[in-house]
Amino acid sequence: MQKEIIIEYKPSIDELAKASYYPIFRNWKFRFFFCTILLAVGYNILYPLFDKENLRVLDFLPFILIPIFVYFSLKRVFDSSKKTLAKDPKFNEKRQLIINLDSLTNNGESFKVKYLWNEFSKIEETNKWFLFYIGDFRVFPIIKNDLKDNQYNDLKELFNSINIKKSLNNN
Repeated sequence: MQKEIIIEYKPSIDELAKASYYPIFRNWKFRFFFCTILLAVGYNILYPLFDKENLRVLDFLPFILIPIFVYFSLKRVFDSSKKTLAKDPKFNEKRQLIINLDSLTNNGESFKVKYLWNEFSKIEETNKWFLFYIGDFRVFPIIKNDLKDNQYNDLKELFNSINIKKSLNNN
C-alpha cells in the first residue's frame, strides 16, 4: 500500500489571494513590462526638472501621485480578488487534501477534485507555501504553517519521488 499524506486544509482568503498573485509578480514578462513603464514615466517626469529656470513646485507632484496611484491600484485588484474568493462557497468549507504518489485530491463538504501529477507543470516551494502550478499563472497552494508533525518532510520526500519539474528548498 502506498503512503498517503492527509492535510486538514482551511487556508485564509488572504493567503489564497497572495498565493494566486505570486506567479504573476514573479514572471519576467510582467517585471520587464512594469520596469519599462516605470522608466518611461520616470523619464517624462524627470526631463522637465532639468530646465531649472522654469522649475515649479507642481513639477514634483508626479513623484507623490504616481506611487500613491500604483499602490491603490494594486490594493484594489487584491481586495477585489479576496472579495471574489470569499463569495465562492468552496473556499469557506473545511477541506481535506489527500496526497499520494498518483494524485493530489481536494475533498470538500460539497465537492471532490482529483489532480493527477501530470496536470501540474511544476511544484515550487517558497517560504510560506508549496505551489502546484496548473499552467503558467494558476496555482494551488499548500500553506506550510498548516502542516502538522512530520508532514513537511513527508511531502518533500513524496515530491522528490514524483516525475515533475520542481523547485524545492534543500532544508
